[in-house]
Amino acid sequence: MKKAPALLVLTDFFQAAERALDYATNLAAPLGARLVLLHVRRDSLLDPEALPGELSNLNASAVRLALNSLTHDLPVPVVAEVGHGLLLPAVTDAVSRHHPALIVLGRPERDELPDELASTTALEIIQHAPYP
Repeated sequence: MKKAPALLVLTDFFQAAERALDYATNLAAPLGARLVLLHVRRDSLLDPEALPGELSNLNASAVRLALNSLTHDLPVPVVAEVGHGLLLPAVTDAVSRHHPALIVLGRPERDELPDELASTTALEIIQHAPYP
C-alpha cells in the first residue's frame, strides 16, 4: 500500500504561517495528500535566523497546545512535529523522513522588509532540501 504524498508546512504561529497552512490544506485535499506541520523551537534569542523576523516565545506545552489547535479541525490527515535549534537542519531532517512533494512556508507582509531579506529562508531551504 502506497503512502499518501506529504506536504511539509512550516509554522511559527504567526499570520503568514496560518496562510501557508490554509494554502497547503487546499492543495492537499484534492491530491489526497497528508500534511506534516513543523514548528522549529529556537533555543536562543541570538539565533541569526531571527534577525529579520520574530521569534515565538512559547514554551513546550504552549507549542503543543498551539499545534493541536491548528490541526484538530483540518479536513486532511496531519501530523504535527516540533524540531529544535536552527531551521535548516530541522527542515532537512523532516524532509529526509517524510519525502514531501512540496514544502510550504508563509511570507510575512512587511513593506519595510526588502524582498532579498524576506526570501532568504526560502532560498536556503531550496539549497539544502531540494524540494519545490
